[in-house]
Amino acid sequence: MDSDLSTLLVAAQTTNTRSSVAVEVMRRAHQADQQVLDLIDEGAQNLKAVAPLPDGVGRVVDKTA
Repeated sequence: MDSDLSTLLVAAQTTNTRSSVAVEVMRRAHQADQQVLDLIDEGAQNLKAVAPLPDGVGRVVDKTA
C-alpha cells in the first residue's frame, strides 16, 4: 500500500512539474511574440513620423516619360 501511495505521489509531482514547464514555455513564447509585435509597431510609428514626400516624388508612375 505504501508503494502505491508513493507511486501516486511521484506521478502527481511529475505531472505538476510538466504542467509548470509547459506554462512557462508558453509564457516565454508569448513574451517573444509580443516583443516582435512591439518592434513592428515601433517601426510603423517611426514611419508615420517621417516627413511626407515632396510633390512629384513617390507614389505615381509617370508613364509619359
